[in-house]
Amino acid sequence: MVRFKNRYYLVELQFSAAAARNFSSKRLVEALKLTIKKHHGDFGLGSVMASLSVKYFNTTTLCAVIRCSKDYEAILTTALPLLRAIGKEACRLQVLRVAGTIKTCQRALKEHSEKRLVCLLADAQTEAERSKLISLVNNHPMNLA
Repeated sequence: MVRFKNRYYLVELQFSAAAARNFSSKRLVEALKLTIKKHHGDFGLGSVMASLSVKYFNTTTLCAVIRCSKDYEAILTTALPLLRAIGKEACRLQVLRVAGTIKTCQRALKEHSEKRLVCLLADAQTEAERSKLISLVNNHPMNLA
């Protein structure tokens, strides 16, 4: 039996407007399919479509984990930076990590979130802002501590 090998891309979406919070993973997949079809044609779209999926998407941090078959990772790797808009909203995708397992992407996401939290705490002007950030982290349903 042959094992299917995948690549997992940890990406961060960066929108120009704050109105992009009502966003879904379906819209991301559709935008990726349109970009792949535009730049790689029907062959590129057909080869990637079977394995392309968003495994994780967080609407708060706008981070996503995208899965693709290892055989066609070059198509997705070239299409990600070419994505300029999702729907009518201008955006940019920043690839944070490419990994062979989803577990590695989860570790990279945790490290990225910790670095971002440190920056947010450093930018907090008052002690009230700092305590509010800390309470949000402690009360988050995904808190592992």
